[in-house]
Amino acid sequence: QQQHSPAPAQSTPTSPINSGVFSVASVTIVCSRDALASAITPCPRNRDPCFGAKQLQSNPRTLRAERRAPGPGTKFIFQEAHCTLCHHHPARSPPQVQKKIYTAERPSARSRADRSDRGRHTLPHATQRERERKRASVCVALCVCVANGQRCPAIMVVVGLYSRTRTTMVAGPGWFGLAWLMLLAFLVVVAPHGGEALKTTDGSRYPVERRIREDPDLSEFYSMVERDPTLMQMMKREAMTVFAPTNRAFQSFTGNMNVLYHVLPEWVPLDRLDYRLETLANRAVVYITRRKIPIESQYEVFVNNAQILDLRAANHSYRSETNKQQALYIIGDVLLSVPTFGETERLGGSSGDGVVAHRISTWDLLVHSESSFFGTFRLGPLRKQVTQQQQEHLYRGQGFHTFFLPVEQSYKPRSSLTRLDRVGLEGHVIPDRVLFTACAPYNEPLQTLAFGENVKITISFVSYGTGRDARVYVMSRTALPNARLASGTVIAQIVKANLPVSNGVVHLINRPLVVVDNKIAQALQEDEDGIFSKFYDLIADYGPDFFAALQTGSGPKTLLVPDKAAVSRIQESKYLNDRKKMMEVFRMHLIQESLPIDRIRRSSTGVIGHYATAAPNMFVYFDLQQNQQSHESIVTVEGGGVNATVLLPDITTVDGYIHVIDRVLGLPHMNVREKLETDPMLNLSYELGMLNRFNEQLNKTTRRYTFFVPRDQAWVNWFTKRTSRRLDVFLQHPDKVRSVMERHLIIADRVFRMSELKSMSPESLILPTSTNSAPLRLRVRLEDRRFFIKWKEGGNWISVFRHDIECTNGIIHVLDEPLMLDTDIPEATSSAAGGLISTRSILIIVGCTSGAPAWLLLMALARCISTIWQ
Repeated sequence: QQQHSPAPAQSTPTSPINSGVFSVASVTIVCSRDALASAITPCPRNRDPCFGAKQLQSNPRTLRAERRAPGPGTKFIFQEAHCTLCHHHPARSPPQVQKKIYTAERPSARSRADRSDRGRHTLPHATQRERERKRASVCVALCVCVANGQRCPAIMVVVGLYSRTRTTMVAGPGWFGLAWLMLLAFLVVVAPHGGEALKTTDGSRYPVERRIREDPDLSEFYSMVERDPTLMQMMKREAMTVFAPTNRAFQSFTGNMNVLYHVLPEWVPLDRLDYRLETLANRAVVYITRRKIPIESQYEVFVNNAQILDLRAANHSYRSETNKQQALYIIGDVLLSVPTFGETERLGGSSGDGVVAHRISTWDLLVHSESSFFGTFRLGPLRKQVTQQQQEHLYRGQGFHTFFLPVEQSYKPRSSLTRLDRVGLEGHVIPDRVLFTACAPYNEPLQTLAFGENVKITISFVSYGTGRDARVYVMSRTALPNARLASGTVIAQIVKANLPVSNGVVHLINRPLVVVDNKIAQALQEDEDGIFSKFYDLIADYGPDFFAALQTGSGPKTLLVPDKAAVSRIQESKYLNDRKKMMEVFRMHLIQESLPIDRIRRSSTGVIGHYATAAPNMFVYFDLQQNQQSHESIVTVEGGGVNATVLLPDITTVDGYIHVIDRVLGLPHMNVREKLETDPMLNLSYELGMLNRFNEQLNKTTRRYTFFVPRDQAWVNWFTKRTSRRLDVFLQHPDKVRSVMERHLIIADRVFRMSELKSMSPESLILPTSTNSAPLRLRVRLEDRRFFIKWKEGGNWISVFRHDIECTNGIIHVLDEPLMLDTDIPEATSSAAGGLISTRSILIIVGCTSGAPAWLLLMALARCISTIWQ
């Protein structure tokens, strides 16, 4: 902290405040490049508090509220340490940042002695009495960027304009000047930051080469620049725009880099970055994409597949040694470029590498398909098919398109390429849009060139996985098919992405889109390291007989395929060593009919759609749920006690469909209580079990439970049919509620599947319940692949809506009717006994049941009633 006496007039620094109105004295504090905060001294002229700001952009009213009287050496801290106009950040580059306090006073003819009298800032023509009563000062905090001597005034914080009396501090004269200062601060700072197009500042008077050299986070890129002396001189002397990848970007980049492809031969500010720009790499183009940020009114800017990291800092411009403007954009990825095809096929950093005689088009990639640049991927078969169909113009023509080129690998040729006719080839091109994977619209159908009256083909980008397992897929959907193309969805993985060409961008994919040519078994077998690969490996290890049946089986079918993450979660499961159990699990994923997702949605609207699986007497149950974030309906499937979500639907094969799900069905991961709590159709049973803490026993792992659970609609139907019995009366007797719930729970050393109960006794069997309840006598019958039970003589047969829902400590069977007698509930005495529940009943439920369970019960009851009414 340095404190100076008022500087003479000739040494007064230039202030952005109009010097004709104010005379200026200053105090200077210098913070090093590594400092994240700096101190500000009290006002040097009068020892009045120079009210500090915690942030440069604080509100003046807030500043006045934070005022305090500082003593000697008091510090006021700025938490921000960058220049808000030129965006020079001291933590990123060596130049120091000065912070100055300017104390501005109105001009006066005061003597030198008066000026040295601290504490008396006198207004013109003021009397001595006024000088003693009022003192006014305007303190404006300015951040001055002194990189290479270029001063850039940042946001001005109006610290205070006050008058002091002997007892209080009140607003005094000079408010008109304060208003002008605040308006000036708004015009200088706020206006340039409103919206996407940020105005470029005057910038620094030093070359962009120095800025890159002095930034340690750009050292990898600078080392590439140093290898090209010509480029180094151009950066110092010529106008240009540089896209500089960070060191972290180089760590994830596995190819060779063409440094000239990162440089434009002219100065292009951020608001003038055009859709397509030519680089120094022999006019090879880069593409600019602006993407709106969800929920915000701002945009992200991408150069090819690389995002510009700091848009505010990107507005700073630089000056070459010949006073030509330059721009620097720091990007998060290295820009990939296509190589020279011919004698040299290098992508080095010197000016001679990566430069071609003409700009590369998509057709050039096909012509040089045998280049080592493509590795084991072969484009020759595709080029041959394009030539046979006389569709070369699709890839030679001018424009801005996105091309998907199916490749073959040397060890795995594909015959499906020969089925691509003119329409099929057009279905691999998205016209008039250049879509890189980082900024593409995902899960949105995009029209292809083959979108007209006779056929409609769309392509969607799909992202799967995270981190190192992240993959990008594309899915084509064909409607109104022709004789050669079947309707349906085909998925392909992008194996080499984001190859910029003169007429757009190219993505290499591992198989043709549009063409449906695989059976389900073949699709699993050929998907190496893809979504299906882990499930195929699981089948090969634990169920080879199932895969053989899948290959030889005839007729349409639908296979639910758990994704790689789902299979990884069961690697330690105890069931893996049980071959019989694993065969049942595999068969539970196979439905012996063709089920596109639209049919599943229609059958699951308002009800839960159920379909028989290849496992004997086993069903899967589809339901529609709403995504809480996107509010879109999603399809869920439950089988064997496991609930899964459909991630990728409708992957079409010759013999049916594949739906990718996020769980392995039939291998439970929740206990009975957890399953009861999370199943959407068992809400009411769960809340009833919360009374008298009945549900707590369901967490135990020392016993095995077989739980017959009435679904929500079963409870509602039971009370609706009995006008003399009411739910609120039932809830007033928690002991009776517990007695009824215990009747549904079988406690033993083993679980009882429905098929086992059916085979144990043709007449009736006695099952043990809790110690306080009588044993449960059951009769079981099987009819049309559905189970029915009868629990008392003369009673009705009750349908088992879902059976064999496995849990880690038991099994659940969902019933269409509770195991209840009319005598289990006292008869309602109110004349309003009719109906399920009344307004008074709600008050009784809240008043007579304990705390949270009562409220949860009301919510569950409201949910199930609204569902039934719908």
